[in-house]
Amino acid sequence: MVKREDHEYTRILNKRIKEFKDIQKKSKDNPDLAYDSIESVNMIVKVTINLNYIDEDIIDGIYLYIEDDGNIADAQYFINKKGVIEVIELDDDEFTLIENVYGDLFAINFQ
Repeated sequence: MVKREDHEYTRILNKRIKEFKDIQKKSKDNPDLAYDSIESVNMIVKVTINLNYIDEDIIDGIYLYIEDDGNIADAQYFINKKGVIEVIELDDDEFTLIENVYGDLFAINFQ
C-alpha cells in the first residue's frame, strides 16, 4: 500500500474527505444529501473460503473478489497462522484454475 503522503493524488483525497465531513454534518437536515454526489456504484464482494486446517494453528484458504454480475474479479491465497494473515497473489494460470473450480458456486443478487 502506498503511504498517503507519498501518493500523487493525496490532495484530491483530502478534498474528498472534507466533502464527506461536510455531507455528514449537513445530512442531519437532508438525509439524501450523501447520494447527490454519487455518479455510479460498482460493488465487489469479498468471499473467504477456509480450506482444511493444516494444523490447529494454521488455516489456509482463498479470498474471492466477486463483482456484482457474479464474475470472479480476483482471487488470492492466504495463510492464517495464529491470527497473522499472509496473502499470496496467484498467477494467471492459478487464477483461471480457481475461477474454474469456484466460478459457478456463487450467485449474487443485488437489489
